[in-house]
Amino acid sequence: MTKLTLLAGLFVCAALTAPDAVARKDDVAGYSADRAELAASLPVRIVVRNSRVRPQIGLDHRPIAGEVPRPFQAGVSNAVLMAGGGLLPVLAAVAAERKLMRNRVEENFAVIQSAGCDLRIDESLPAAVSAAVRRSNWGATTPIDTVVAEGGSLSKAVDQDRPRQVLSLSSSLAPDMEALVTTLELQAYAPTEGASRWQREPVWRDELIVVSDVVEVASKTQADIDRLVAQEQARYQATGNAEAIGKINAQRGGDRFERKRVLSLQQEHERAMKDAQSSNWSLEDIKRQRAAGWGENKCARMLTAVEQAGSDLGKMLDLLYARQMPQRLGAKDAPVSDDINGRHPHPLPGGAYVYRVDYDPVPLGYREDLLD
Repeated sequence: MTKLTLLAGLFVCAALTAPDAVARKDDVAGYSADRAELAASLPVRIVVRNSRVRPQIGLDHRPIAGEVPRPFQAGVSNAVLMAGGGLLPVLAAVAAERKLMRNRVEENFAVIQSAGCDLRIDESLPAAVSAAVRRSNWGATTPIDTVVAEGGSLSKAVDQDRPRQVLSLSSSLAPDMEALVTTLELQAYAPTEGASRWQREPVWRDELIVVSDVVEVASKTQADIDRLVAQEQARYQATGNAEAIGKINAQRGGDRFERKRVLSLQQEHERAMKDAQSSNWSLEDIKRQRAAGWGENKCARMLTAVEQAGSDLGKMLDLLYARQMPQRLGAKDAPVSDDINGRHPHPLPGGAYVYRVDYDPVPLGYREDLLD
C-alpha cells in the first residue's frame, strides 16, 4: 500500500465521520440546586432547531458516550484502500457515498411527507418544556420566549451579550427510521465570579435525549419472498436489459459504453434478486417498511412519538430541577447498566441523559446530521 493511498484512506474516514460543529468542552457542570436563584434571574429562550420532524442521514457522527459509528463507513474506506489510486478516487468515492445515502433517505422520507406525517414540533415540544420550567422551584415568573432557528446557528437566534438560559430543541428520525430521537440541550450564561468569557462559556449545561418506542418489522415470510421475486423479475424485464445483452453478444462485443450500462443493470438485478430470495429483510427493505409505518393510520405512530417526546422531556426536566436524576456521569466514567423495566432516564458518560428502555440500540450520534 502506498503512502498516498494510506493518507487517502485516513481522509475518507475523517470525511465520513467528521461532525459539523467544533467539539465542545466536556467539563461543564450540570444544573444544581444552588443555582436556583441564578436560574430565576435568567430569561429562558427556547430555540427550535427544526420546526418539523426531519430524518437523520447517518453519515456525520458526533461521538457520544463511546458510541461506535455505523459499520458501513469503515466498509467504504476499506474499499477505497483496496482500490488504491490516490486522493481523487477517494474524493469521488466519498461524494458518491454521500449522494447515495442522501438519495435513499430522501426516498424513504418522501413516503412520510406524502402522508403528511412530517409533523410540526415547534408548538407542542416548546409548550412541554415551558410548562416544566414553570413547575420548577425557580421558574414561576421567569421570562420565557420561543424562536425557530430552522437549522441555523444558535448565536444568530439568541443575543450572546446578555445573561440567559438557552434551551435548544430538535427532533429527527434515526438513520434506519426505527425511532424518533428528540434532544433538549440546556445552557446557562451569566457573569459569575471568575467567568471572564461568560458570554460564550456556560455556567451549566445539560443534555436530555428522548428515544421513542422502536418501530418493529415483522419477520419475512415465504409469501413476502415470492412477491418480491415476482416484482423484481417484472421490473427487470421492463428495462429490456436482457434483450440488450443478447444484441451485444450477437455483435461480439458491441459499444464499450453500452456494455458498461447493461452490465451495471444486470448486476443491480442480481443484487435485488439476492435480497428478494433471502429469508431475512435487507436493511433497505426494513427502512422502507418503517417509513411506511410512520405514515399509517393518519400518522398515528408519529403523533404518539411526538407526544411521548414532550411527555418524557417534561419528566426529565422535573427530575433535573428537583435534583432527582440518576447520578451524572463524567466524560471518563463507565456507562451504567441496569434492568429497570419500562422507559426511564439513563445517564450517559459526558453528562447527558437519555430516556428510553434498557438496551435500546438506536444510535444517538447522528442527531445533527439531518436532511435539509
